[in-house]
Amino acid sequence: MSLRYKGPVAWMAKHGVAPNLLMAFLIIGGFLMALVIRKEYFPNTEIDSVSVSVSYAGATPSEMEQGVVLPIENELADVDGIKELTVRVTQGSASLVAELENGSDRQQAYQDIQQAVNRISTFPAEMETPIVSMAGRNIDVIELAIFGPLDKFGLKRLGEQIKDELLLSSQVTKIEMRGTPDEEIHVEIARQDLKRYGLTLSQVADVIGDNAIELSAGSVRTSAGEILVTLDNRRYWAQEFLDIPLISDDTGVILRVGDVATIREGFSESYDEVTYNGETAVRLKIYRAEDQTPMTVVDAVLERLDDIRAKMPQGIQIVVTDNDGDTYRQRVGLLMKNAVIGLILVLVLLSLFLEYRLAFWVTMGIPTAFLGSLLLLPAMDVSINMISMFAFIIALGIVVDDAIIAGENIYEHMQKGMPFMDAAIFGAREVAVPLAFAILTNVVAFLPLLSMPGMMGKVFFAIPAVVVSCFMISWLEALFILPTHLGKLKKRTSENGLDRVQKRVDKALNHFIQKRYLPVLDRGLKRPGIVIAVAVAFGVMVLAWPISGRMGFSMFPRLEGESAAATVQLQANAPIEQAREVRALLEKHLREVTDPIEAAGTPLVISLEGDIEGSQVEVEARLVDTDVRPISSNEVVRRWREAIGEIPGIRSLTFDAERGGGPSRGAGLTVELRGTDNELLRTASENLSEELAQLAGVKDVASSFTQGKPQWDVELNALGLSLGLDPADVAAQVRASLYGARALRQQRQRNEVTVLVRLPEAERSYAADIEQVQILTPAGGYVPLVDVAILHEGIAPSVINRRDGRQVVQVTAEVDNRNMIPAVMSVLQQEIFPEVQARYPSIEFGFRGRQADTQESMSNLQLMGFFAMLGIYVLLAIPFRSYAQPMLIMLVIPFGAVGAILGHILLGYGLSIVSIMGIVALAGVVVNDSLILVDYANRRRVESNLTALEAVREAGVRRFRPILLTTLTTFGGLSPMVFETSRQAQFITPMAVSLGFGILFTTFVCLLVLPSLYVLLDNLLRALGFSGHASLDDAQHEPGYQSPYAASAEEAESRG
Repeated sequence: MSLRYKGPVAWMAKHGVAPNLLMAFLIIGGFLMALVIRKEYFPNTEIDSVSVSVSYAGATPSEMEQGVVLPIENELADVDGIKELTVRVTQGSASLVAELENGSDRQQAYQDIQQAVNRISTFPAEMETPIVSMAGRNIDVIELAIFGPLDKFGLKRLGEQIKDELLLSSQVTKIEMRGTPDEEIHVEIARQDLKRYGLTLSQVADVIGDNAIELSAGSVRTSAGEILVTLDNRRYWAQEFLDIPLISDDTGVILRVGDVATIREGFSESYDEVTYNGETAVRLKIYRAEDQTPMTVVDAVLERLDDIRAKMPQGIQIVVTDNDGDTYRQRVGLLMKNAVIGLILVLVLLSLFLEYRLAFWVTMGIPTAFLGSLLLLPAMDVSINMISMFAFIIALGIVVDDAIIAGENIYEHMQKGMPFMDAAIFGAREVAVPLAFAILTNVVAFLPLLSMPGMMGKVFFAIPAVVVSCFMISWLEALFILPTHLGKLKKRTSENGLDRVQKRVDKALNHFIQKRYLPVLDRGLKRPGIVIAVAVAFGVMVLAWPISGRMGFSMFPRLEGESAAATVQLQANAPIEQAREVRALLEKHLREVTDPIEAAGTPLVISLEGDIEGSQVEVEARLVDTDVRPISSNEVVRRWREAIGEIPGIRSLTFDAERGGGPSRGAGLTVELRGTDNELLRTASENLSEELAQLAGVKDVASSFTQGKPQWDVELNALGLSLGLDPADVAAQVRASLYGARALRQQRQRNEVTVLVRLPEAERSYAADIEQVQILTPAGGYVPLVDVAILHEGIAPSVINRRDGRQVVQVTAEVDNRNMIPAVMSVLQQEIFPEVQARYPSIEFGFRGRQADTQESMSNLQLMGFFAMLGIYVLLAIPFRSYAQPMLIMLVIPFGAVGAILGHILLGYGLSIVSIMGIVALAGVVVNDSLILVDYANRRRVESNLTALEAVREAGVRRFRPILLTTLTTFGGLSPMVFETSRQAQFITPMAVSLGFGILFTTFVCLLVLPSLYVLLDNLLRALGFSGHASLDDAQHEPGYQSPYAASAEEAESRG
């Protein structure tokens, strides 16, 4: 006889059409959303910030700090929403970056900072207008190198031509070009010619500026219409400045610029060189907009390149040096492969334990939940990327648990002879409450990951967003879609091969439960104290291993990079020739490492790129794909370091084996020194660097402090003052003689070009030339600078770094085994910091970089993890109406951490923030099996008046199948990622290890240890004076009590 049911579950199950429409909407809508949702290789990790850039050509860093940076810092101190202000000052420029607080209004902060900077009225007159900008969200996706038999001008023109061709594509919006400095026109006049004609460089610059202009002269209204009149005397190229009149005598003879000056095209005096495989090159870096996919831009660029290459001159080559489109395809392929394998494993496992039609519809909950969740992700600004796809793999085995709980319960009622539709409705309603709380505990457990701060939050936000979305859709599917499909199944009259296999598995499982599991459980229940003691002792031993520091800890696991790079910091005043020699040396030693490997027929290096920028030299070796390279990038770097040895005359040499591998690149250890005395910071950083270099396993020690360049401070003497010289005028004349006097800056085709009037290089290349700078006096005569001024020789820092109003110096280092960084930090804090602090009491020490991020992330995880545990407790206490039983259920959570650590030990992983995030998320998953077992034991005690031992024994037998099934499907879904050997997946594998092994281990705890805890707690409460069923929960023995996780058929009828 069919029962009459009411409520949404019954209505949906009986309607038939509505559930199918809902399922179709989720699947089709998700599929369509998958076509348009933003796709990228990696989520945007840029912290919301506003930058202020200032240029003041020729100014020393000290001048920039005093005259530019300090006034800006003072104004920004009153701006709300700024979390941290970092400053970098170099010769002629300063960059200030204001990192914003989480949740701040970026646009409002930008406007406030812009207004604050505009209020400053004390900037130097020669300084250019500060540029305030919000951090861009463009991401580079492909890089090109252009090289061939052309000079610098030819390469630059060719690079600009190719850039313009690429920008014709509607998919290409931003391109940056590297390898050529800014263009300038140099007007050089010898000192003797200036004296002969009574001129200064500034006067010549003024004349050129006044004569190379384009001005509107108004308009004339005529009968034929309005005529615009413009004075157009603009000059663009060097030869066009030759005939500008400079001065004339009484006879009308005109002295023109070309009569006294050499005028040529040139570049600014900054070191900016790029090489590709040893040849001078120009590099184009192409970006995508935030709403574009890597493949869209890459495909558009590659399509245009075919036409561009056909038009190139003989010998010119255009090479793709970095292609995130290919990287994206490889990573997506890897994750899709693991997802498909996981889905097949889940289906196979379900088919072994459940009737295959039931297994099919339960498995269909996975694609329904995945596609349905895609409808929610754009609202949370989540894209399809490596992290979000990994989140789907995490969810693969977990979301199916909802359908298993409902489907297995429905299947049980079907086997008892209940009509299929009644079994579907009653079975779904019976588990509706436990299903709701099981899902909510999972959601709460993942919430701490949503609140991760800084860069970690940007990277991993997609994981809880995706998993929680899948949970919500799977909840909907398990209650309103699955019962319909199961209720409409037809009763089978014959068996097939799959049925026979399933029956054999079922028989074997029952045999295992009765003959293997039950005897072990009985022995444990007789001695619950011993079982618990053994479990606790084992857990303490496992947890003691990471606590002792032997496992180590790092922010991210060490990854395999796409490239290996070496970076050399030269002295601040090193000539360009030394930079080129160092670059050649780095390339030579790298070839010594790679040539023997490639000579054996195994490719390793795709390309070799060199970079000179200021006093920094970098060589980067682009390696073949990680899965086919003969040795790892870390091994390449190790051999490269040994081959190079010591390089004399440099400040530091560092290596990077993880470039392009993910967010883990950068120094492994960073110590920051803060103070106000520049000299003390220098000596303290040197002492700290020496101490660090002596520690075992520490290498690549480098300090951000630069010795600086010689600086001569000019002070007018008595003679200079008596001649009527003005300090500002003298400063302007000296500046013009050494740096040059700027005549004008104008746009020429694609470039902004500066016209500089200066002395020939031969007259400004030596220290003695400074003393001999000719100063024009008010009387019209010339005197050497050394006669009218006192020159104080000193050292000026070439770079000044500041953070929140104080100067900072960072000392960085690498550690051979990154997991041992905590041990190195401990030595620093306990031994080295106190010693150095005693020598320099005014200097503060602290960790920055990865250590600061790790500390911030761990503090956040601890706080939010506590609230998550509290939330899980509340979610369990409310339906159980108990204070004690939620604690009993949650006791399995520490054992989840034990299982996660065992997994790391077995697979050879060290602990990292990624591992801890997996352990935190594990809390909500592992309580579900305990919840099912304890709830069944409670019901049996109430319904059949069983003792605690009898009830929990029966619960272990009855719930063995669903507990085992949810464990196997969850671990099966994660196992492809857990055992993935590809180097590309090492970044996210530790989270899968934590979840997979944590769930696997807690299954044994749930089935063997939790029953003993249940009995022991009952015995304890009896000893304290409680009796009967109330010993565990008074409410459960009240008259008329019904378990919150069960409903009788009669109650199901009456519920709405």
